[in-house]
Order: sequence, then C-alpha cells, then structure tokens
Amino acid sequence: MSAASKILMLIGFALVSTAASADAYIGVAGGMGISNAGDKIEQQTGYDSVNSKDNSKSVFSLYGAYALNERLAIEVAYTDFGKYRLDGSYNGYPAADSLSAQALTASLVGTLPLSPLFGLEGKAGLGSMNQKYQCERYCTASMQDSTNTSTIGVLGIGAYWKQGRNLTLRTRYDYFGEANSPLRSEEKINYSLLSVGVDWHF
Repeated sequence: MSAASKILMLIGFALVSTAASADAYIGVAGGMGISNAGDKIEQQTGYDSVNSKDNSKSVFSLYGAYALNERLAIEVAYTDFGKYRLDGSYNGYPAADSLSAQALTASLVGTLPLSPLFGLEGKAGLGSMNQKYQCERYCTASMQDSTNTSTIGVLGIGAYWKQGRNLTLRTRYDYFGEANSPLRSEEKINYSLLSVGVDWHF
C-alpha cells in the first residue's frame, strides 16, 4: 500500500469516528465516467484494428466529510470507475484487453450559498489511483497483466440542494488527472465523472 493510500485511509477513519457529530455527512453518488483509458490501451498495445472501445462507463462513489465551518469541509471518497474494454485484432488474430480503475481521494470542499436551500461548490484535492490492466485474448510478452498505483490530482465543481435538515442532493463534475498507465508509467490516463448524489447529515 502506498503512503498516499495510508494517509487517505487514516483521514477516512477520522471521518468515520466523527460521524456522530452535527458537522459530518456521508453519501453515495452515481453517474457517467469518461476516460482516455481505451485510447491509451489501443496506442500502447499496437492493435491492427479496433472493433469496439469503451470511452465511458457507469461509475459509483461513496464519500464522507467533516465540516470545518459553514463554508469548508474535508471530504474523503472512494470511486469505482469500472472496467474499460478494447476488442479488435493484433497481428491478424482476435484480441481483447481491459483496464479497471478505483480511486481513493481526500479533498477540501468549499461552498457558496445562493439561498438557504441552494448553492454552488468546488473542490480540490489529492488521491491514490489503482489501475489494473488485463490481457484477455491473444497476449504477448508486452501485454502481461499489470497493476499501477499512482498519486493523482482531483478538481471538481457542482451544486447542492438541501432537502431538509439531514438530506442534501448534489450534482458534480469531477476530474481525476495524471494517473500513470500500468503498461507505460510515462503515459498518463485521465478520468472524469459527471454524477448525482445524495448525502445524509448527522
């Protein structure tokens, strides 16, 4: 486990321990993830031709946060980006590869209330991205299964709607940047997420 992952886990445990406080919330979100993972697999494996390639997937996220004050909160999130697949041919033979990714992130979230019930938000943070490449059909020496865990940057914007004292709806666009490719660490893979979520405030 990387140092970044350990730090994020410690922050997560701290958030869970404060969940009983009036300034904490937990939530779940789902939406559409977009990535250049399929393009990178195609480039790095040298396919002759491509029959199908995933550029977007359904994504879900779990998060928890502790409010520092009325405008700032520290938020920890786990996001599963699913598996991006590529099918085609290599050296004239049918070939298939996939890349799955999960991220653990910690961010500072700032809010801008526009009314008692509605407002805007933005966030910035760091995270740990774990990616697993799998060669599923016609594997050569350069296409062996591999994993990579790297530190990434996180940026996001969104809006929230309070549905009462304890319930809040959110819509967000988050960008997860500069993860090292499991095939070639000098190559970078980026992910983004457009989501709708709901959280419960304690």
